[in-house]
Formats: sequence, C-alpha cells, structure tokens
Amino acid sequence: MNDNQYFLRIVNTYSRKYTNKDYHLIRLCFFQVIVFILLNLPAASYSLYSYITRMNIKTINHLAIDSFLNAIVSNLAYTHCALTFYLYTMTSKKFRKECYLIYFYIQRRLINRFQ
Repeated sequence: MNDNQYFLRIVNTYSRKYTNKDYHLIRLCFFQVIVFILLNLPAASYSLYSYITRMNIKTINHLAIDSFLNAIVSNLAYTHCALTFYLYTMTSKKFRKECYLIYFYIQRRLINRFQ
C-alpha cells in the first residue's frame, strides 16, 4: 500500500457523515445525561450542606428535617434508574414503535392461547 492510498483511507474515515441513527443515539444520550444531572444535583447539594453543618448542634426538629430531606434526595437520586424507560418512550419515536409492536405481539399470543 503506497502513501497515497493510506492517505485516502484516513480521509475517508474522518469524512464519515452522521446517519439518522447517530443523531437519534446522540439525542437519547443527551436527555439521559440531563435527567441524571437534574436528579442527582439535589443529592450532591445535600451532601455538601450536610458536610458543612456536621459540627453544628442541632435540635430534634432540625434533625427530623434533615432526615426528611435526606430521604427525599435519596429517592430522587434513585429515580433516575426507573425513568430510563419513560425517557426513551418520550424522546424516541423508534422506541415507541418497537414497544407497540412487542405489546401487540404479546397480546395476540395471549388471545390465541386462550381461544
């Protein structure tokens, strides 16, 4: 392989155009990252607040409020894992189409089984 062919191969590799699937994947990843940041930002903020106020003397009411906020923030952080399906359903036309096809396929199999 001479130098000219090697150069052409490199140029062709870098001049690749994005396809519809690439844009679709980029959009899904972008929404996943945004939702992850939004749902984990309160947990990071609460951890920072908890670290800053760890030496303060707190009343029982203040401890109860801190415990309540910790529970809410923890649930928000774990909600991200449960939202993946709904996020894909809202942002992806192809994902919705595949879900419909799977749903109708299962429905047909169940109806045929019991008839």
